[in-house]
Amino acid sequence: MRNGYYLSTYICVNELGNVYNLFSRHDQNMALWKYEDNKVELVKFWELERKTGQKGHCKSFYNIEDAKRFMSDCLAECNLSLEDINEIWGTPEFVQAGDRTVPVDKEISEHAINHLYSSLLSDTDKFYNNTIIGLAVDGGPDNVIDKDAFSKKYYAGCVSVNGQIEVFPVYSPGMLWDRMRHLTGLREGSLMALATASKSQYYGEEFPLLLIDDYNSMMEAYKKLDVIYDDIFGLKEEDTGKKFSGFDSMFSEQDNKISMVAKVVQEISIKIMEYNIETICKKYGLKSEQCILALAGGYGLNCPTNSHLCIKYKFKDFLAVPCISDSGVALGIGLRTFFHSIQGKMDFSFGNAYKGSCDNDMSKLDKYKEFIQQIDELTPEVWVADIQNAPVVWFDAEAEIGPRALGHRSIIADPRSDKSKDRLNVVKIREWWRPVAPIVLEEHSDEWFEMCCRETPFMLHTCKIREDKRDKVPAIAHLDGTARVQTMKQEDDVRLYMLITEFYKETGVPIICNTSLNDKGEPIIDSIDQAMNFALRKEFEVIYINGKRIALKNHQNYTKTTVEEREWREFVAIDEAKQLERENKINPYHVPKDVIAYAMIFWELEESMDLLTEEGAAKITKIVSRMSKINPMDVETFFLN
Repeated sequence: MRNGYYLSTYICVNELGNVYNLFSRHDQNMALWKYEDNKVELVKFWELERKTGQKGHCKSFYNIEDAKRFMSDCLAECNLSLEDINEIWGTPEFVQAGDRTVPVDKEISEHAINHLYSSLLSDTDKFYNNTIIGLAVDGGPDNVIDKDAFSKKYYAGCVSVNGQIEVFPVYSPGMLWDRMRHLTGLREGSLMALATASKSQYYGEEFPLLLIDDYNSMMEAYKKLDVIYDDIFGLKEEDTGKKFSGFDSMFSEQDNKISMVAKVVQEISIKIMEYNIETICKKYGLKSEQCILALAGGYGLNCPTNSHLCIKYKFKDFLAVPCISDSGVALGIGLRTFFHSIQGKMDFSFGNAYKGSCDNDMSKLDKYKEFIQQIDELTPEVWVADIQNAPVVWFDAEAEIGPRALGHRSIIADPRSDKSKDRLNVVKIREWWRPVAPIVLEEHSDEWFEMCCRETPFMLHTCKIREDKRDKVPAIAHLDGTARVQTMKQEDDVRLYMLITEFYKETGVPIICNTSLNDKGEPIIDSIDQAMNFALRKEFEVIYINGKRIALKNHQNYTKTTVEEREWREFVAIDEAKQLERENKINPYHVPKDVIAYAMIFWELEESMDLLTEEGAAKITKIVSRMSKINPMDVETFFLN
């Protein structure tokens, strides 16, 4: 390979005839790499939702020119242009890789394998010197990169011994949570949190092991899960002590029932993951305590499962990246391509999470003079006093990547009072029972938490707060006494580590509260303007931006009542004329979108997907009409949303 810059992309483009991209994937992203003499560096990582303001960004670019304009705009942050990029990998419309090819698996979706490589190769020193069990488990594949995805197994696992990888299909619980989202209207994170929040417990028989690896097994699992769901939602007070433990008085009847279903789904999910690990260990003669677990895919955001697996199987280490969900597919595409292209061993370490955009244009503050009382340099003593007084907005340097705030786009507060949690839940418009996450100095983590891993820098584990410490940090405690922990060491973030150390000296608590800097339904904030908008609308007294303390005033004069629009919002709110032009080109005979969506998950229909002809459009509509009578489901609501 030539030394220089490379780009890996997971972006959708809606070109003429590309019917698959009528329905784009969520969480599109792009990675910039620098390669020099077998050493690989992740220079910058962009998640499209941060640029467009659409949470989980799922819109296609109208054409290649628009997409390249966006890519060029991102690269300009690094003083680069597309002309400076040696090769582009990933999205077929952009690929510029000459004769370079990556082996395509005929049995497993490319989506899953790209996920797998994102964590498997996140630390090549560990990769080349250990046995690793890898699992890529999420809600399912996409056909943006792999048009045959739905004809393959959905999920990937592997065993890697000192860099020699064997990949095979595995099973995932992800679709069960997708189904729950469809049934309840709540996102997976809320469902997982509600599962542990209430005390209500369903007394059903032993729950089935639902092994999902393709469309047919998914549909069978849905039928069984729906039976459990219907039974729980039919519970009445008179069933207390017989079919369930009774309704927890702190929650509504509806929330109690959702919580009970979520508990069941969590129990089944853990069984699926245990089955994967035990089957792999038995087949390959492995002892889990001698292996590293590498986890990727959206289900890896299920912190209780991660911790359970590490505790039960005593894995000697845990590998994952902060963008563990589809928000990190471009990372996997890049690492996988480097691995198959470099002669000899590649050298890569993911390092910290701060690979996102950086807004250091402090001149933007000039437009907010009316609202700024004073600007001072950051001092640890004042910062500690500020967070003891009230939560503060914290915007610092490069953004963390992935769905969770890890200390650069955060709201920071004192963990020693429930008032902090209550204030943050009001600000974020969240349920009263939602806790906020702790950041703890790594060297003190064992004193405060029952840790399953010494370090969890990306907030991917749930840990019990030690009994003698629980009353000291009520704001971070789930109702079951656990917390979703982020550990921090000095090399992760020198500035924030120094400030938490000062807080520890002052209070005896080496922990701060941390929640993401965003409004309800909004992606994590990406710019100074967005941060100022948030702070003024939510009436924060103090905001810290890039090492400056900014005391605010005159909040009542700030007239904006909604979030700050983002630079690339046009790709969310595309005008009706352009949208109609797009759909008329790709779907001129106006086949209903639910019909197209249904057809896309049946690979046998691929040859019939020519919607540009009247004959093809009629044929696909007729076939799907017959099939939908066999498997009735609201595809457009569930599969697309």
